[in-house]
Amino acid sequence: MILSSLKLNPLSPAGMDWYTRMTAGFETRALENVEPFLHDEIVLELNNAIPFYGKSTTCMALERFWVAVGDVDNEPLNLYGDDRHFSAELLVHYRPPKMSEKLTLPMAIFYARDVAGLLTSMRVFVDLRPIYGP
Repeated sequence: MILSSLKLNPLSPAGMDWYTRMTAGFETRALENVEPFLHDEIVLELNNAIPFYGKSTTCMALERFWVAVGDVDNEPLNLYGDDRHFSAELLVHYRPPKMSEKLTLPMAIFYARDVAGLLTSMRVFVDLRPIYGP
């Protein structure tokens, strides 16, 4: 994870620690490192597509996505909100298997967590046409 461009807003040290661990889990592209952060009833929304409801459906979608994008490095630029409801503006550096060079895409994600710290909602906004085509 590249943190040199990050401008941090009011996440507490514990909130930042949670975000760093969660994002590192996603970067591994391994469900066993992501599932502990997900609520059983999580809702994952990608752009304007129909949402994925529940942990098992979300995990299935993530596995398919990871196959297409290859290696992932996240570079957070801004985090806004509090420990339970916040947004992240970031650059995501992908290494798709079908491409010879790294591809960097801007992304915005809105997170909601329950009182236990599990993700109940992720709304992700990113233009994936460079990976999947028009």
